[in-house]
Amino acid sequence: MNRIFRVVWNRARRGWVVASEWARPRAGKAGRARAVGGSVVIGLAVLSDPAATAALAEEAEEREGLSTPSAAMLVLPGEEVPASRLGAMLAAQPQASGTDSLALGNDAKATALESIAIGKGADASGARSTVVGARSWAQPGAENAVVVGNDSLAGAADTLVLGSKAKATARNSVALGQGAVADRESAVSIGKSGAERYITHVKAGEQGTDAVNKTQLDALATTVTGNKGLFDTLATSVQEVVERGTRYFRSNSQGAAASATGIDALAAGPGASAAARDSVAIGNGAGTAVDEGSRERLGRSVALGYQAGAEREYAIALGARARAQGDSSIALGAQSQARGYDSIALGTSTTTANDWSTALGGYSSTRGVAATAVGYKAGASGKSSVAVGEAASAGADYTTVTGAQAGAAGKRGTALGFQANATGAQSTVVGTLARANAAAEDGVALGFNASVTHKGSMALGANATTKSANSVALGSGSVADRADSVSLGKAGAERQIIHVAAGSAATDAVNKAQLDGVAGEVSTNRGLFDGLATQVGELFERGSKYFRSNSDGAAANALGQHAIAAGAESTAQGVASVAAGYQAMAQGDNATAIGRGAKAGGEASVALGFGANATKLNSTALGSGAKASADAATTLGAYASATHGAATAVGTGSKARGQMSAALGAYAEANAAGSVALGSHSVADRERSVSVGSAGKERYITHVKAGEQGTDAVNLDQLNALAGEVGQLDSGGTRYFRVNSARDGAIATGIDSLAAGPQASAAAQDGIALGRQAQAQGLAGLALGAGAQARGGNSVALGADSVAAGDDEVSVGNAMLKRRLTNVADGVESSDAATMGQLDALSSSIGDMNNSGTRYFQAKAGPSLRAADDAAVASGDNAMAAGTRALAAGASSAAVGNAAQALADNATAVGTGATASGAGASALGENASAGGTASTALGSNARATASNSAAIGNGASASAENAVALGAGSTADRADSVSVGSQGSERQITNVAQGTQGTDAVNLDQLRNAVDGSASATNQNIAQVDSRLGEVAGTVGKLQQGTDGMFQVDNHSKLAKPAASGRDSVAGGSGAVASGDNATALGSRARAEARNALAIGDNAQAKASNSVALGANSVAERSDSVSVGSAGAARQITNLAAGTQATDAVNLGQLNSGLGNAKAYTDAAYRSLRKDLNQLDDDLSAGIAGAMAALPQPHTPGASMTSVGMGSFRGESSLAVGVSHISRDGKWVSKLQGSTDSDGDVGVSVGVGYQWD
Repeated sequence: MNRIFRVVWNRARRGWVVASEWARPRAGKAGRARAVGGSVVIGLAVLSDPAATAALAEEAEEREGLSTPSAAMLVLPGEEVPASRLGAMLAAQPQASGTDSLALGNDAKATALESIAIGKGADASGARSTVVGARSWAQPGAENAVVVGNDSLAGAADTLVLGSKAKATARNSVALGQGAVADRESAVSIGKSGAERYITHVKAGEQGTDAVNKTQLDALATTVTGNKGLFDTLATSVQEVVERGTRYFRSNSQGAAASATGIDALAAGPGASAAARDSVAIGNGAGTAVDEGSRERLGRSVALGYQAGAEREYAIALGARARAQGDSSIALGAQSQARGYDSIALGTSTTTANDWSTALGGYSSTRGVAATAVGYKAGASGKSSVAVGEAASAGADYTTVTGAQAGAAGKRGTALGFQANATGAQSTVVGTLARANAAAEDGVALGFNASVTHKGSMALGANATTKSANSVALGSGSVADRADSVSLGKAGAERQIIHVAAGSAATDAVNKAQLDGVAGEVSTNRGLFDGLATQVGELFERGSKYFRSNSDGAAANALGQHAIAAGAESTAQGVASVAAGYQAMAQGDNATAIGRGAKAGGEASVALGFGANATKLNSTALGSGAKASADAATTLGAYASATHGAATAVGTGSKARGQMSAALGAYAEANAAGSVALGSHSVADRERSVSVGSAGKERYITHVKAGEQGTDAVNLDQLNALAGEVGQLDSGGTRYFRVNSARDGAIATGIDSLAAGPQASAAAQDGIALGRQAQAQGLAGLALGAGAQARGGNSVALGADSVAAGDDEVSVGNAMLKRRLTNVADGVESSDAATMGQLDALSSSIGDMNNSGTRYFQAKAGPSLRAADDAAVASGDNAMAAGTRALAAGASSAAVGNAAQALADNATAVGTGATASGAGASALGENASAGGTASTALGSNARATASNSAAIGNGASASAENAVALGAGSTADRADSVSVGSQGSERQITNVAQGTQGTDAVNLDQLRNAVDGSASATNQNIAQVDSRLGEVAGTVGKLQQGTDGMFQVDNHSKLAKPAASGRDSVAGGSGAVASGDNATALGSRARAEARNALAIGDNAQAKASNSVALGANSVAERSDSVSVGSAGAARQITNLAAGTQATDAVNLGQLNSGLGNAKAYTDAAYRSLRKDLNQLDDDLSAGIAGAMAALPQPHTPGASMTSVGMGSFRGESSLAVGVSHISRDGKWVSKLQGSTDSDGDVGVSVGVGYQWD
């Protein structure tokens, strides 16, 4: 019997213990899962038959335990999903009002052109935007945006948001990960300020726009150190260049020298550069540029002002940072930009982005060819568009906008008036606040606040409104809400049409005289009309009672077995396929095609949206024009395309062309196998690469945490730190430690880790790796020896090639290499190692036990059982199991016998098939069962199912609390009762001695004597007993109602009893509820709904974990918070002592003291600033006076002039003296002057000018 014992490590005791062969290790129970695989679940809100809905809900509730019988679900082959989770995707009136848009989910909205909104409350308001996730939003103006994740936001065009609560608010930005924030244009963010992330496993960059990893950064550090001399030489060369090249012009400035490299060019000012022929660059950093391939053609440009730039032929840039970047363009004003040919940008920060365009007014801009924008912040982005007025916007081709804040976003639209808005194509609006929305193509709105909302409609008059296509609203306040109608008023404010001639044609209006004539004829034919109405009603009720379709196209075709086809000309050809929509086609088995022209050709493919096409096995195409043409390919977004196996394309126009590639973002392209393109217009064209932009359109990757592994990305802080530390290596750092090896060095990347030896690696925190290729991979692991590996937490690997794979493990070898531990002292403590001598002594003791202590206890499995099936299992702490397949799962439980089960803590099951499933329960006998807490079942097939119940005898049953069933077949089904039989099988209790105590049973003799002797006494005491019982009942009633005792309530509102449903929770007061674990609710209607929550006061509510709500109607909704009121009903906290610690609350006295100190500091700073400003004012006035002291100059060729000028401004004066000269040919003018002002400052200036015809 020695084989049934073994020595194992007990993690809880941290020592070696002797275990039975029946013992099993502790392990988590495997979760149950359905592996039906790859299902498609669509919740439908089109079930109009109440009986069918109820049946479907009942079936779902039986299979999944649902409590929402009104939900419905459609399960295609794949994993089952309950309707309560996904049924609402389509069941709660999603809104897809945008052209070719798609909305799925409760309150989902797809209001923009070709937009997609999927999820509860998802909102796709940007054109061609895609939103997937609950409460996520692509804001208006976020064109081509892609949002995936809950509570996420895309606030600008061409953005990509992946992750819950992520935000991308800058154009062309990408936010990746939960809570990520991308707020810079063309940037990629994987976190936010204070919550940065690593980018790991980054392959070494190869091209200029690739990310670099830490290994490349380390190599750069070595290179920089080795080339320090080269950098010094380069610095000397640059200094020599600075000292030369200024032979003919000097300036008193510390800036870079001016450069005139163009023929007959002129450059004046620090860093000015005139590189084009006959060009002029004047000002600090001003410049004229050339095309290196055609230097002779470009030229004759002028740049005047701080960092002004004239970059094309005949271009003129005047003003600080003005840029003229198109041929013959003019940029006039600070930071103005004229980018197009022959374009004009006039005003501060004006911009013209295309040819022949004009922008006049501060911050105005044009983007379209030949566009014109006039006014502050006016914008014309369409071709040949015109925007006139403050903040006017012409957003489409050939639009015309006149009026402050007016706008036209529809092609060829016209908007005239303050805040007039023409969004529909070819729409026209005239009047303040007049508007035509995106659906109002060819619409006309004329008048104050006139509004047209549908195609071809017209609203004429103040506040006139059209709500249907081709409708006309005439007159102030008129409403046209029916298609192809003309309205002259609205409900309750109708108008007459007078002076109407009698109609002669079929479409003419008729007057009242004609109507009266018809009325007479109708009266004579009323019977005929009634019969016709009856026939029409019968026809409507037949054939299409439960389905309606507005189409005259060919019929739907369901050709495949179990197939469904809905919609004109739709075809469901595959087995169990579904085709819904005009000309939709589902060809593959189990395929689904939904939407006009949608096509699902592959087996189990899905095509959803106008023109969507899924052609291969398991392919999915979602969105207008989306195409998935390879096995397992997935597309999401309008015109997205995935052409290779397992490729994924998400976003409008995105393309995944490589095997297992992913293109995420509008127009993103992943062209190589395994590549990933992140963000709008990103291109990934190398295998297994990740791209966040494209050539010339790179993006930042922001919020990158400092890299730690060799393949991690590095951030700018690491690069700057490296630059400061290069060359400062301490040569004495390894003075007392040497390694003789040509291999790569050791790597210690874990916090506080140590690695010593060639290629040694300590990757975990507090890890130590000593020896060639030693590896400390687990937390606080220790690897000693060549090739030793400490993989588990707190593990130790001793010796070459030793492997310690488990936590808290010590290994001196590996699976193929064993070692002995010699010279080990005898273990003393329970956690000490034992020696061979101690083990031999233990073996002898076990032998003695086998010969005596277990001689009379044996077990034998049946012949039909396998060795792996007959073992007893004691999985609970301190549990004991004995017998074939015996199971002791509860703590301190015991199971003895074949298939005996003790499933609860402290339970005992003895006998074949005995089961004790209640805590502290005991089941003794074949198939005995004790399911109630502290219950007892004794006897074959005895059952004790209620708490504290006892069933004794073969087949006895105790099903009520504290009940006892005695005897075979006895039934105790009432609480606190003892039964000795069952209905129809009662028993007598014989040989009962006379009772002596008040709770003793009495025999028949005692009963007769007592009845005879106490009849009169009983009659006399009945009245007294009734009285006392009344008092007791009253007291009990008061206690139950809380009107007596130490805890009293007045339940005037007749509220429910307090309910404490959370573990260890307390509820006191009428209607109080404590549903959170360890929660406390005190007061009428008080509710403590979260863990450790406390609610005190009438209707106080503590809804968040560890929150406190104090006072009536107080609400605490945030974790770890204390609330003394609610929104709109705040309270003061009085008698609050002054805070002394950093986390203490402060009282009003402390706050006022702090404000007083801040005010004193602010006043002192203000007085000092005011003094400085006064001095600055004097200096500026003197400078202005100097500027006003202008000097005249000669005009005759060859003439010279000496002149004097004076100026005065705001009490300051200046005197200027100078000399000027004109060349003999009259083209060159030069001037030299000096000046002084009343503040004693002296200035000198020189100027040279060139004039041409």
